[in-house]
Amino acid sequence: LTSSRKSQLDIGCSTGALLKTVAKRNPGVTSVGVDIDTVLKTDEFKVYKTIEEVPGTFDLITIIQTLEHLANPRKMVTGIYDHLNPGGAVMVEVPNRRAYLTAYAPPEHVIAYDEKSLRSLFIGYRRIQVLFHGMPHKSPLDINLLLIGNK
Repeated sequence: LTSSRKSQLDIGCSTGALLKTVAKRNPGVTSVGVDIDTVLKTDEFKVYKTIEEVPGTFDLITIIQTLEHLANPRKMVTGIYDHLNPGGAVMVEVPNRRAYLTAYAPPEHVIAYDEKSLRSLFIGYRRIQVLFHGMPHKSPLDINLLLIGNK
């Protein structure tokens, strides 16, 4: 998160670890979370059950190890785009279905993504990059895919 990013929405925030880290490193950042299991009780930021409930727009939206759990990811991606400020960035991490150790784990993981399917889900975003990571050496078989795109 760069200093030019003043607001963040984390989809699937769970315990809020990412939001807390961003807030600690970037004082003044407005942080909001979305998680159906709102186990997080904090005054630091608000947690909503659905993206439709979230007011406003954000400079950065993160979706870390969450998209693969959704049966209708297109609806989520549309909601994300609507909540991004012009020039805002989205960062998405999912297990790589081509991973050597098979990071895809049904039945919890509803959809298995590879680079092509992840890119196609984010059509309409600008400057899309997909990076492979999770192994000591970069490879198309790395455990995770990280997509970064802009509105």
